[in-house]
Amino acid sequence: MNILPLSSQKKKVPQEEHGARLDDFLVRAFHITRSQSKKAILESRVLVNEVPPKKAGIVLSSGDDITFFSPHVSSGLLPSHEPVNILFENESVIVVEKPVGIVTHPDATHTKDTLLQRVLAHTSLAEKGLPLRPGVVHRLDKETSGVLVFAKTDSALLVLQKSFAKRKVQKIYRTLIHGAHIAEKGTIASPIARDVRDRKKMSVSAGGEAKHALSHFTVVQRFQHVSELLVQIETGRTHQIRVHLSAIGSPVLGDAVYGSRKQDEEVSRTIGCAIPRCLLHAESLSLVLPNEQEEMTFISPIPSDFSEVLFALSAKK
Repeated sequence: MNILPLSSQKKKVPQEEHGARLDDFLVRAFHITRSQSKKAILESRVLVNEVPPKKAGIVLSSGDDITFFSPHVSSGLLPSHEPVNILFENESVIVVEKPVGIVTHPDATHTKDTLLQRVLAHTSLAEKGLPLRPGVVHRLDKETSGVLVFAKTDSALLVLQKSFAKRKVQKIYRTLIHGAHIAEKGTIASPIARDVRDRKKMSVSAGGEAKHALSHFTVVQRFQHVSELLVQIETGRTHQIRVHLSAIGSPVLGDAVYGSRKQDEEVSRTIGCAIPRCLLHAESLSLVLPNEQEEMTFISPIPSDFSEVLFALSAKK
């Protein structure tokens, strides 16, 4: 694998460019030709709000974040030799635990010590995929911990991508939410789109750009003003669980984006324990691996900071 420095540029769409086509904006913003613009989009060297666009002519909104990767960027990344906890590995895949506080893969603002770079210090990964994301099949938010699978070969990457797209993968999360009166079981089927007022956030929406999103939850136990849930998601929209739970009035504890700081502080005072972060943990991942016939389940134990809050809540029951 060639080791190259990261090379990308990131710009925010200004108000005067609201409604512009993506390919036209790239020409003006990054001083490239129209053919270079279309080629960059075709080669997945452009991200719109950290997501690869489906076509060159998508219409942009003011505030959108546009990332442009230079043509020479390859899958070669500087590995990080920080430890990584491996749950399973064979010739096709590697399944690891993502710790709290690091991002899944590099982007324009995170270029060192991502989980991907820790994995690369241990093994090579599939070359196909988006720039700076070799072998990446799915991801978790920076503050979310839990199970992640990476593909080590191009063929394994294609198999896993199809499994996720066809919803043949079971993803279960454990979380703590505000509210002790939520139903014992439930399904949230609200579509999700980027928030029109804040392009860095997502929100439930009935607009034309909204994507189908499905989350099923079950209450594990209830505390005073707090509930512990298991959430199974059938789709993998950005911030899906956090957005869905916030939309029904039960945001995740410690969620600085979709939650309530006041509610977090009230719970913290009541139990005598700080809420350290957004308390969402990807506890298990079940899927059929490439070249295998039987489904396998990988489990990540609850991290210590999550356990400490659970212990404090139990002590006040």
